[in-house]
This record gives sequence, C-alpha cells and structure tokens, in this order.
Amino acid sequence: MSRARLNIFIAPEHAKRLDRLAVPKGVSKSAVIAAALASFLSPDGGDQREAAIAKRLDRLSRQFNRLERDQNILIETVALYVRYFLLPTSYFLLPTSYFLTVSIPVPELGE
Repeated sequence: MSRARLNIFIAPEHAKRLDRLAVPKGVSKSAVIAAALASFLSPDGGDQREAAIAKRLDRLSRQFNRLERDQNILIETVALYVRYFLLPTSYFLLPTSYFLTVSIPVPELGE
C-alpha cells in the first residue's frame, strides 16, 4: 500500500494529546492519525455515531421521565401531608365571627 506524504499543522495541545496517545501504545503518530481519519471518513462511521448518540439520548429521556415521576410523587405526598396537617388546625384558625354567622358553637382550645 503506497502512502501519500502530508504536512499538517495542528494546535500544540492536540500535538501533546497525540503524543500521550501514541507513545504508550508503541505506535507512530501517523498510524494514530490514519486510524482516526479512516474512522471519520468511513461510510458506517456516521451511522455508528448516530446510533451511539441515539442510545445516549434514549437513556437520558428515560432518566428524565423517572425524575418527573418521582417529582410528581413527592409533590402529591407533600400536598397530602399539608392537607391533613392543616385539617384539624384550620378549625381553630377561623375567626369567631364565622361561627356566629353559621350557628356553630365556638370551639375552645382546651378541649
């Protein structure tokens, strides 16, 4: 297989990352770049990336649905707690004039 020689300019941070990737594996920088280009330019590469992104989005969607369900459960629980907590005390919070207009005996706090 013949190879074409290319001279490229990359940012210094990319060059450092390329060194950190190639040196420990014992491969040349050219081999790493060739593999990256082959993956990027392959016709199935886009489908694989799209499938990976779709999988991640599905997982995030399920997590958000679970969070929404849990939040609704918490809201209902707090609403029930507040309702039943205020139910007995609301009778004593009404003004005395309310009891006079509806002919209900005024409750005493000592009972």
